[in-house]
Amino acid sequence: MKTLDIVGVLIILAASCLAGTGKALAIVNGNFETGNLTGWAPSGINGGYAGVFREGTSFSGGSNTTGIIFEGSYACNVRSSGPAPTSSVGILTSNPFEVLSSSLSWQQMSEINRVSIEFRVLDSTGQTVLASRALTTIVRSVNNITDARYRQTYNLSPFLGQIIRIQFRQHTTQSGCGWYTLFDLIRVDADGDGIVDSHDNCLNDYNPGQDDADSDGIGDVCDACPNDPDNDADGDDLCGDVDNCPDHPNADQADCDDDGVGDVCAIAAGTSQDCNSNGIPDECDVANQGEGFDDAPAWSTYDAGANGVGTNLDGYVGSVFDGRYVYFVPFHNGSEHNGEVLRYDTAGGFSDALSWSTYDAGAGGVGNDPDGYIGGVFDGRYVYFVPCNNGSEYHGEVLRYDTAGGFSDVLSWSTYDAGASGVGTDPDGYYGGVFDGRYVYFVPYYNGSEHHGEVLRYDTAGSFSDALSWSMYDAGANGVGTAPDGYIDGVFDGRYLYFVPSYNDSGHHGEVLRYDTAGSFSDALSWSTYDPGAGGVGTDPDGYHGAVFDGRYVYFVPYANGSGYHGEVLRYDTAGGFSDALSWSTYDSGANGVGTDPDGYYGAVFDGRYVYFVPYHNGSDRHGEVLRYDTAGGFSDALSWSTYDAGANGVGTDPDGYFGAVFDGRHIYFVPWHNGSDRHGEVLRYDTAWGWSTDCNDNGIPDECETGEEDCNTNGIPDESDIAGGTSSDI
Repeated sequence: MKTLDIVGVLIILAASCLAGTGKALAIVNGNFETGNLTGWAPSGINGGYAGVFREGTSFSGGSNTTGIIFEGSYACNVRSSGPAPTSSVGILTSNPFEVLSSSLSWQQMSEINRVSIEFRVLDSTGQTVLASRALTTIVRSVNNITDARYRQTYNLSPFLGQIIRIQFRQHTTQSGCGWYTLFDLIRVDADGDGIVDSHDNCLNDYNPGQDDADSDGIGDVCDACPNDPDNDADGDDLCGDVDNCPDHPNADQADCDDDGVGDVCAIAAGTSQDCNSNGIPDECDVANQGEGFDDAPAWSTYDAGANGVGTNLDGYVGSVFDGRYVYFVPFHNGSEHNGEVLRYDTAGGFSDALSWSTYDAGAGGVGNDPDGYIGGVFDGRYVYFVPCNNGSEYHGEVLRYDTAGGFSDVLSWSTYDAGASGVGTDPDGYYGGVFDGRYVYFVPYYNGSEHHGEVLRYDTAGSFSDALSWSMYDAGANGVGTAPDGYIDGVFDGRYLYFVPSYNDSGHHGEVLRYDTAGSFSDALSWSTYDPGAGGVGTDPDGYHGAVFDGRYVYFVPYANGSGYHGEVLRYDTAGGFSDALSWSTYDSGANGVGTDPDGYYGAVFDGRYVYFVPYHNGSDRHGEVLRYDTAGGFSDALSWSTYDAGANGVGTDPDGYFGAVFDGRHIYFVPWHNGSDRHGEVLRYDTAWGWSTDCNDNGIPDECETGEEDCNTNGIPDESDIAGGTSSDI
């Protein structure tokens, strides 16, 4: 008999894990390190056999394995006996196992090329051959059984989920000789990295190096927190090595004093106090107004109509706050121009249907056709709804509500059409209004025939239904300016009224119209215009929708300038000359890298520090990207500007496309108009006080935490500040 060199075959199978209910069958003892064939069935034909041998012992004809590098100490030797006929076969068959991975691979090394090896897939009984393949004979050439050159693979995909056996058969192709094949390291290895699953620290990711930086038993390539052995112990989706509070969930990583310790940990450790349990250390709580702008919980939406309130509460343009109630101005609900006023009681819950109500004065028999209004004004008692288009025509029928009466009482409502009573030329089609302390001014836009400049004024000291209480003046028709027509909304700075330029019959324009309330309404000298763009200011400052005053500056809200929707905010410094170009400036935050696409706004509000621009259409679609300017910062400094899209951050259903907003002293309400799909009624609200508390007496303690003895009326304001601030009297 010929003396044989040691020959080996390595098979690696990925097929073992838990599946369904109970533990799946797996390949057992694939590396034979038990020193026996547990998990395997040896057999043979005509003298063939299989057995376990220890490394370093004789494998064939007196030769030993000393020069062969194995993994472990044992291997299985499959032999086709000789001298024998060529039909001698050595067989090694696995116990049944469940196929849970398609990857079957092995390393195969034969003593000599005068043998053939066959691989079979059998059914669970071992009686039926499901598949077979003749294997290439790989002859030993290096002393390393784990060398990759000996590896072969087989795809078990057709058998996924089945219980099978695998079988290896060797027989000689030369009469009178016996040859050997060595099997070792038969493993379950789902990722094919050569590491048995029972020892692999990443079962489904190839990582032959088994790197594990934090020594947590999870390999780096599949460890969500490769440098955190506790693997995000607090469950806030931040690994401990980067979490400023690894023991308490704080996904927002709030750290108001920037000391590297999260607020929630500082409070838990007692190094910071939180008297009102709002999660913000007291020392920061009293100084963080506006910090919630990019915090989704500061935002909310409510669709009253979708919650059973009213008839068809969609498509509003503008709003009014009377000190308690917010009124949403009805224009077109998607089906028709309508007059169903929506009202919210700020003393009630925002998401409580009982806080919401509607009233349609026209349906109650008030007026002629009081539908289709844009904007409103409150004079301290009455709310005036600005007439635009009632569906039949552009109209001038002003709707008025007496807040001293019941909201649903028809006697609280009245209308007056000044033009129908002989006032002015054609005082129809207004967009917004302004109150100067005595007079209500209606902003002229389009009367059905043309864009016009016929400002309508009502004297609140007179009778609402008396034509003498009403007057009209068209500055352009009296020689003022170039073409001062087509304005949308206005603003009052304490002396002057500014009418916001939008579109005249020539196109989008930027000719601001100003009225000096110290002068006569019908005196051309009381009126003036200035077009900043024509004076060299900005890029193309035309086409604005709304304006807001912050105590010094007037901000004009960018909408569309003729080239497209734009974001070029126009600002006027009221401390400078109206016709002096140096008093005017523009800033386009989007063009300076702020936000996503902050263009196309309609209306703005001021909360005492920040100016918020109301999102409508950016040229691509209706949008919800609110633009905010911090008046404490430089106008041309990008750091003073920010945006937030509540809908893109999971707030509400589809909070896009708003026309106007109103501030109630704490909350800003964005008026729903059209979200791109249809006119809608999803009111968007932002809590400007989210995440902060007032400290009116500057003692470092949030007002709500002051003792009851210091707040005799329990209104949350310490008494000494309550009186000083005028919130309460001291008589």
